[in-house]
Amino acid sequence: MCKRAGYEFVPVDMRWGITSEMSSNAATIEICLREMDRSDMIVGFFGQRYGWHGFDNLLQKSFDVAAVKYPWLNDYRERAVTELEFLHGHLRNPGKRAACFFFRDKSYDDLKLQLAEEAGDKRQARKFLSSTDGPKAAEFLADLKRRVLETKDKCLAVHMNYKNPQEGARLMYETIEKFLKEEILVRSVQKLSPLEEERLQHDLFRVSRLAMGGVFVGGEDYLQKIDDHVNLRSKEGSPKYLVVTGDGGSGKSCLLGSWSLHHQEKFPNDAVVYHFVGSSSGSTEPRKILKRLLDELISWFKLKMSNQKETGKENFTGTGGGDIRILIEDLSETVTNITKAGFRTIILIDALNKVDDIGKTNKILHWLPRALPSNAYLIASVISAEVQMVTELTEERGYATINMASLTEKEREQIAVATLKVRGKALSSEQKKKVVHKTQTENPLYLKILLEELCSFGEFFQLDAHLDSLLETKDTKELFYKCLQRLEVDYNPKEYDGNLVKDVMCCILVARQGLSETEIKSILKITDQMWSTLYFAIEEFILERSGIYRFTYDELSQAVKEKYCMDKSTTIHYIILLVDYFGARLREKDLVYDTTIPDRIYTELPWLLVKCGEKDRLIKCLTTASIFWSLFSDENNYDLVSYWNATGLTGEEITALYQKTLNDQLALLYLKEQEKGGEMIDAVKKLAKLAFQMSVYQGDAGNMTAVEPLLQRAFIFNHSPRFIAEVSLFRRRDPSRCKSSNGLACLLVDTEHFDEAEPLHREVLELSKKFADEWPNGWSRVATSLNGLGVLYYKTNKFQEALEYYNKCLELHRQTLEPTHHLIPDTMNNIGALYKSMERWEDCAKILEEALEMYEEAYFGQLPPDVGGTLLNLGMAYLRIYDRSKAEPLYLRALDIRTKAYGPNHHDVGQTLLSYSSFLLNLDAIKSAETAIRAAEILEKSLGPEHIFTLNAQENVALGYAVAGKFDDAHPYFKKAGVTKYRKGQMNTSIPPLNAGMADYYLNNGHHEEARQLFERLVGTDFASDRDFAALDFLDEDLLGDKRLTRPYEETVEYGIEKFPKSAMIFGRLLPKLAKSGDSQRTLMILGKGDFGPEKYNESYLSFIENQHRKQGLDVIQSAHEKFPSDTIILENLAKCHAFYEDFVTASTYFKKLLNLKTDDASVMATYGRVLAMTGKTEEAKKMFEKGLNCAEAQNEKQLIEQVCIQKYCFIYRRKLPYEN
Repeated sequence: MCKRAGYEFVPVDMRWGITSEMSSNAATIEICLREMDRSDMIVGFFGQRYGWHGFDNLLQKSFDVAAVKYPWLNDYRERAVTELEFLHGHLRNPGKRAACFFFRDKSYDDLKLQLAEEAGDKRQARKFLSSTDGPKAAEFLADLKRRVLETKDKCLAVHMNYKNPQEGARLMYETIEKFLKEEILVRSVQKLSPLEEERLQHDLFRVSRLAMGGVFVGGEDYLQKIDDHVNLRSKEGSPKYLVVTGDGGSGKSCLLGSWSLHHQEKFPNDAVVYHFVGSSSGSTEPRKILKRLLDELISWFKLKMSNQKETGKENFTGTGGGDIRILIEDLSETVTNITKAGFRTIILIDALNKVDDIGKTNKILHWLPRALPSNAYLIASVISAEVQMVTELTEERGYATINMASLTEKEREQIAVATLKVRGKALSSEQKKKVVHKTQTENPLYLKILLEELCSFGEFFQLDAHLDSLLETKDTKELFYKCLQRLEVDYNPKEYDGNLVKDVMCCILVARQGLSETEIKSILKITDQMWSTLYFAIEEFILERSGIYRFTYDELSQAVKEKYCMDKSTTIHYIILLVDYFGARLREKDLVYDTTIPDRIYTELPWLLVKCGEKDRLIKCLTTASIFWSLFSDENNYDLVSYWNATGLTGEEITALYQKTLNDQLALLYLKEQEKGGEMIDAVKKLAKLAFQMSVYQGDAGNMTAVEPLLQRAFIFNHSPRFIAEVSLFRRRDPSRCKSSNGLACLLVDTEHFDEAEPLHREVLELSKKFADEWPNGWSRVATSLNGLGVLYYKTNKFQEALEYYNKCLELHRQTLEPTHHLIPDTMNNIGALYKSMERWEDCAKILEEALEMYEEAYFGQLPPDVGGTLLNLGMAYLRIYDRSKAEPLYLRALDIRTKAYGPNHHDVGQTLLSYSSFLLNLDAIKSAETAIRAAEILEKSLGPEHIFTLNAQENVALGYAVAGKFDDAHPYFKKAGVTKYRKGQMNTSIPPLNAGMADYYLNNGHHEEARQLFERLVGTDFASDRDFAALDFLDEDLLGDKRLTRPYEETVEYGIEKFPKSAMIFGRLLPKLAKSGDSQRTLMILGKGDFGPEKYNESYLSFIENQHRKQGLDVIQSAHEKFPSDTIILENLAKCHAFYEDFVTASTYFKKLLNLKTDDASVMATYGRVLAMTGKTEEAKKMFEKGLNCAEAQNEKQLIEQVCIQKYCFIYRRKLPYEN
C-alpha cells in the first residue's frame, strides 16, 4: 500500500537489537530514544511485565550516557526503558507524532501463568509475573496505563484490555491501515496519465532496489566505471553501449538504479530514461518497452523545449502497438532531435533476461536497437547465465562490459551494519563475525535475505541459535528454505484448515504470471486478515506488477518447488485449484465470441490446463469462442498454436471442433435477436469475421489442409441472403467479406482449383475498387487483390497476364505505402520469379537487385524468409547472363547485408557463409572448406556445438577437403559432425556422397575401425546403401570377432536384405549363416524376393553341402531347377545330389536332360552311364560309356579318356567297386 503511493514502510522492531556490547557500554537507552527520534509513529504494546528498572548500576550508567543528549531522563531514573520510549515518543508531547497503544488483558497473563506453573515451567512463568521486574513493577505499570489513557484523545487508538495476541495484532493493523489511508496516503493531485502511471511503477521498483541501508557499499568503482563510459566515450571508435553482467542477486539492478539517480542529479540536462523489466505488467513485452522509451524521450524533450511543467499530455497509450521496426526508427529519430538540440541521451534497460520471448521466429534481442545516433548511450544488464545474450551483446554487438564481483568481507560488514541500523537493530561482534566470514554472504542477495530474516526474528535470547541455523545453508535457495520453515511456524493461523504458507506459495509458483491478492483470497477462501498477516511477512520476497504477485527471486521459486512440489500430484493439485477458479470466472462471462475476456483468464487458464494434462478441459477451453478471439492476436497467436499442439489433435479435427463452435455461436446470436424482439444484430456478419480468423489461425499453425472448410464457411456467411439484405440496407459493403473471400481465393490457387479461384478473385477486386476510398487501407486491399490474380496467372503459365497484374500491384503499393514497406520488395520478388520463368534474365536480375537493397532498408536488421528465394533466383539469373564468377558478388552482397544487420558473429551470417561455401565447392574446394570453417565457428558460438546448422557447416568443411583430395583434413570435421548427428538422431541430414567418399577412404587406407563406426552410423539413414550393411557385418566380425555385440535388428544384414532384397553383397554375408543353420526355406525366400540368378542358387547349394546340410541343399537346387530349367550347372548339381542319395532313377532323368543341353560333354556321358548302370540298364550304360569314350578321344582329352575308361571298368566290375566308392 505504501509502496504504491511512493512511500517506504519501515517497521522498527524494538524487541531485540541492543547487543551485549551496547549494554556493557551503557548505550541501551540512548539507542532506543534515537530510534524514536527517526520514527514517524509509535506503536506501544504491554502485557503484565513492566521491564528492567530501578537503580541497577549498569542501568544507571546507561542513564548517565543518554542524559547528555536527553537531560529530561534524570527525572525518570527509576523507570523502565519501555516507559522511557513511551515518554519520548508520546507522553512528554502528546499528539506531536502518531501513536497508538495496546495493553493486554490481565486474564490472559493469569491463564498463561497458571498453565506454566502447573507444568512446572519456571522460565515460562516469569514472562507473566509483573514482580519479576522488581517490587514496583505493578505500580509503575498501572501508573503508565493511567497516563496513556488520559491522552487518548491525542492518540490514534488506545486499547486497554485486548484479549490475546491475535486480537492485539488485528487492532494494531486496523489502526495503522486507517491512519495511512486517511492521513498519509491521501493526495489531492490530478489524475496521472498512463505514461506517468507506468513511470511511477519503474520509480518504485528503482527505489526498492537501491542499496541496502541507503548506501551502495562497494559500488563506488562500478558507479565510476559507468561515469567513465558515458563521459569519456566521445573518442571515435569507443563503444557507446554497455552491459552489466553478474549472477542473480549480484546487485545489477541496484547499480543501475543508483547510477541513474546519481547521474540525474549531476547532469539534469541529460535525457535519462530507465526501464526495469518486470517492474510492471507490461514491462516485459518488447513492443511496450520500445514504446515506453520512445514516449519518455518525447515527453522529456517537449518539456525541455517548452520549459512548461505540464503533465498528462504525453502520447502514451500503454498498448505497445506498432511494428518494432517502426518503433526503433522513431526512437532513433527522437534521439537524433535531442542530440541536435545539444542534449545527451542515456537509455538504461535492466534485466534483459526477463524480456518475453514472443515467438520462435524472432531472433535473440531482435528488438533491441543496434545503432543509436551520436551522443546517445545504451546501458543494459543481464544475468551471466544467459550466455547467448551476453555473447550477442559483447561479441556480436561490441558492448563494453562491467561484471559484478563478489562482496569483500569489509563490504559485507558495512552492508550488515547499515541494513540493520535502518531497522533499529545490531549484531554483536561474534554474530557479525559469523555473518561476514560466511562464504555465501559474498553474494549480495544471500546477505540481504539473511539480514531480512534476522530482522523478522523476535526472540532476542534465541537469536544466536537462529543465526547459526541460517548460516548452515549453502546457498540462497537453502536460505529461502529456512525462511519458509520460519513462516510456517509464525504465520499459519489456527482457523485455517491446512498449511496457509504452503498453499499461498504453491499457488503463486504454479501460476503462469503470478496471482493477484483477490485471486489468492478467492482460491484459498481466506480472510483479509489472514492474507494481510502473511503478506506483510513475505512482501520483501514477492514482486507486485500491477496487482499481480510473483516471486522476486528465482531462488525462492526453486525453494518452494523443492520443499512443496517435488511430486507431480502435489503440483497438479495446486494447478487444478487455479483452473477451477479461472474456469468459474470464464463461465460468468457472456458466451458471444467477441465478449471481452479479462486477460488474466485467457492468459492463465489454457496454459494451466496444458500443465496439468487435462486434455478434454483444454479442448473445451480452446473451443470457447471468446477464448479463441482473445488469444488470436500478435502476442498470443503462438500460445494458441502450442495449446492445440498439446492436445495432439490433427488440423482437420480442430477444424471440425471450430465448425461446431460456429454452429453454437450462430444459434446463440439468433436467440439473442429473438430476446431483443427481432432486432437485427448482424449475426452472420459477426460470424464471418470469426470463421475467417479461425481459418487464418489454421494457416498460421501450418494446418493447410484444414483451412479450406473454415474459409468456405466464412465465404458462405458473407454471401448469405441475410447478409446481402444487411448490405443493401446499409448501402455499403463490409471489408471483412472481401478479406475472407480473398483468403479463400488464395487457398483455391494454392490447391490448384484455378477455375473456382479466378471468378472469386475478380469479385474481390471489383468490390475492393468500389469501396477503396471508404475502407481503411482501401487501396492497399486493391493491391492485394491484384497480387492474388498475378499469382493465379503465374501458376497457370499465363505469364504476360501475371506481369500486368504484378506491375499494377507494385504501382499501387508505391503510391499508398511507405517507401520502405516490405510489400514493395515482396512484389518485386514476385516479378523477379516471373521473369525467371519467362527467361528474361536481365530483367530478373535488375528487379531482384533492387528488391534486395529494399529488403535491407525495410527490415532494419531482420531479413525476411523471402530473401532466400531472391538470392536463389538472382543467382540463377547471373549464371545465365554472366558466368559462375559473376554470381559470387551476389553471395558476398547477401553476406554484407546480414553482417550489417546482425554483426559478424550472428548465426544468420554463419548460414550465409554456409551457402557461399556450397557455391564455391566446384570453383575452389579449399576456399569452400575455409569458408565453411568460418561458418562452423560462428554457428558453434551462437547456436552451440550440437546445433544442426553447426553440424551441417562442419560437414561442408569435410566436403570441401574431400573434393580437394585432402581426406586427412576432412576426417576430424566429418567425424565430429557424424558422431553428434548419430547420437541426436539426425543422420538423415548428413551428405550422402560425403559419407560414401569417406567410407572408401577409410577402407582403402586401412582405417577399418573408423569405417566400422561410419557404417554403424549409416545403416539407420534413409540413404543407407547395401554396401553399408554388408560392410558393417564384415567389419564387426573381422575386428571384434567373438567380442562383437548383438546389434539392434535394424542394423543387421537380416534387416538389410529386407531393405535391399536384390543385394548380392548382403546376401553374401547372410548365406554362410543360413547354410550353417540349414535354413533352406529362408534362403529360398531371399533368393526369390531378390530375383537372383542361377549362380546365387548354385552358390547357396554348395554352401549348404559344405556345411553338411545336403537335404536342405537339395531343396535349394531343386527350386533352382524349377526357376532355371535350362541351366546346366544347376541340372548337373541336381542330378549328382539325387545320385548321392542313390535315387539313380531320378538322377538319370536329370542327366538325360543335361546331356540334351551338353551334347558333346564326355564327362557328363561317363557319369550318366554309371547312373544308368546303377539302375540296371546295362545296355544303355555300355552305349553311353562308348559314346563318352569316343567323344573324349575325338577331343584328344587324355585325362578325360582315362576317367571314362575307369568308369567303364567300374561298370564291368561293379559288384566289387560299388558306386559310392
